[in-house]
Amino acid sequence: ICCLRRVIISLFRGEGEKERGVFAFLSSSLYNRPMTMVFYNILLTVVFLPLLFLYLLRSWRRGRTAGHLLRRFFYGRKGKPKGKVHIHAVSVGELISLQPLLKKFSEEGIGYTLSTGTEMGYVTAVKRYGASAQEVLYGPFDLLPSVISFQRSLRPSLLMITEAEFWLNLFWWFSRRGVPLWVVNFRVADPDKYRRFRFYYRRVFRCVDLFFLPNNEGKEFLQEFGVPEERMVVSGNLKADLPFSPMTGEERDLLRRSLHLPEGKPLLVCGSTVEGEEALLLESYLPFRERWTMVLAPRHLERVEGVERFLSDKGLKVRRRSGLEESLPSGEEADVILLDTMGELARIYGLADLAFVGGSLVPHGGHNVLEPLFHGVATTTGPYNDNFKSLVADLSEEEAIAVLPEASALRPFLSLSRDELRMRGEKGKGVVEGMAGASDVILRQVRSTLPK
Repeated sequence: ICCLRRVIISLFRGEGEKERGVFAFLSSSLYNRPMTMVFYNILLTVVFLPLLFLYLLRSWRRGRTAGHLLRRFFYGRKGKPKGKVHIHAVSVGELISLQPLLKKFSEEGIGYTLSTGTEMGYVTAVKRYGASAQEVLYGPFDLLPSVISFQRSLRPSLLMITEAEFWLNLFWWFSRRGVPLWVVNFRVADPDKYRRFRFYYRRVFRCVDLFFLPNNEGKEFLQEFGVPEERMVVSGNLKADLPFSPMTGEERDLLRRSLHLPEGKPLLVCGSTVEGEEALLLESYLPFRERWTMVLAPRHLERVEGVERFLSDKGLKVRRRSGLEESLPSGEEADVILLDTMGELARIYGLADLAFVGGSLVPHGGHNVLEPLFHGVATTTGPYNDNFKSLVADLSEEEAIAVLPEASALRPFLSLSRDELRMRGEKGKGVVEGMAGASDVILRQVRSTLPK
């Protein structure tokens, strides 16, 4: 009763208000006892089973198998340790950001296993790290039997969690077994959520031995939850360590010619746009269509046809990247080139004079703003960057990127000269280079922690 009361109070109590009296004593004392784990696991089971049934039903209706779910319940018998380090990363973006660190692990001969939580994440992990990892698998559900089976099967000497995956059973069991637990690239996506469920996150954070933070903002935040400063390391951002190969002059010329970009006209690249953003961006671009060329890259390729129709209805000459050779008459210039191919956006950013990173003018969470900055391109984004909040805040504070309050704020940038835009881009590139080095910091700590 006291635990449930604490949950309800945490949801509705104002910030700074405190409990008083005998109920405060009872809830705080119960909160610190093992009984909390009992309540948590009962509640988790009650919530989990209906959700599992709904997921299986949806998979069946879509003709998909759900065999990977079984592999998240049971991991086989206790065996010899398969790797000194186990890393758990959920999203594709998190897995990609691990590339420089895991490359250093391979070079140093540090064995590692890798887990993820989604089908797309699993495919990405196998494709990128299947040859170097000792095993790639799905991470466990946060049910205690699954977590115990997972730990006993792998028996790692160190557990690393990326960014913001905080599960009480997973953290509690590994801490109980004496396995060092680190959180790398820790980010605060939604501070209010953490504060609202403070009773839960205080318990989880207590199990973490080290937090590797991209910046000092996370430091102040963790101190609110009672994490001592000696358990925090400001390491920089792993994403800034991603390998980057600048295009040669010849490669740039070939790419420009393949896109039929006119000489002398600046290029605006709007990448990873989501529904609702194209119309907003178009309002800023239309007055400059004679001076600029736009490359527009919708985040999801299934939207390309609808976006093409919308742009054509506005009287713009639109050409798809995949059909430029056939659809563009000799000497005619496109107003908008619609990128309908996979894997080209990062390189095309390198041709831009000005970049806009989408998913940010509407509440969608934003996308990785580092890709154009690696090329030294002047970069803008919208106000909704919850998935990269701390990164965008740091870059904005250093004037490495411009955060636009609305789409119309893009117009002043379209009025700048190419030299002014180039200076902005070079400044942003320098700031990103200064954020690098996280993989080296983590590697040094791994060397000193793992048993010889």
